[in-house]
Amino acid sequence: MENIKFNKIHSKGDVTINGDKISLRKFKSNDYSLFEELIKDNDYSFYFCLDGKDSDFFKNYVCGMIMQMEMGLGIAFTIETKGIFFKRKIGYIVGDYTTLRSTIGSERGLNINFAILPKYRNKGYATDAVRSLAKAYQSSPIKMFIMDIAESNKASIKIATKLDFLKDSRIPLFDVQHSDIGTHYKWFNAVSWIIKKNGK
Repeated sequence: MENIKFNKIHSKGDVTINGDKISLRKFKSNDYSLFEELIKDNDYSFYFCLDGKDSDFFKNYVCGMIMQMEMGLGIAFTIETKGIFFKRKIGYIVGDYTTLRSTIGSERGLNINFAILPKYRNKGYATDAVRSLAKAYQSSPIKMFIMDIAESNKASIKIATKLDFLKDSRIPLFDVQHSDIGTHYKWFNAVSWIIKKNGK
């Protein structure tokens, strides 16, 4: 399996990270069509608070994520099925860099979130996407992956647990504007541990 290095992630032009089942390809401007498919899914619209958003919203969102990646402030990849002649867009994984501080110092982390089209869920694609992304961050300044997951989002909790993320139960989080989503927590895992426990 090809293992792209961290210093290539923010390079100009096409960037692809290959996993076992999927490929991660850097966002392109026409990838907003993926969001138009995702918003038809009630669960996706609920957890990402996207009811009533139109195509212009997603075009602007994709442009913003592309700009963030080009500036080295975060990542934005489309998840595609692997194939010799044809690849299908099935989801995305995005994230932004953050600094984690503790009593023993600080380290850099990546806040990630992802989504998969309904008919491609429960096939291991999201798990493979997170694992493959972690391999690209091996030997990089980014030492930790973080997810923000609502307690009611059992599908994302299942993925986080499978990848050995640990929930920080000390600080429950609440979205005042979207209280119906309920309590959510930060989940953490070291990049090296994701690779060690789940890599081949």
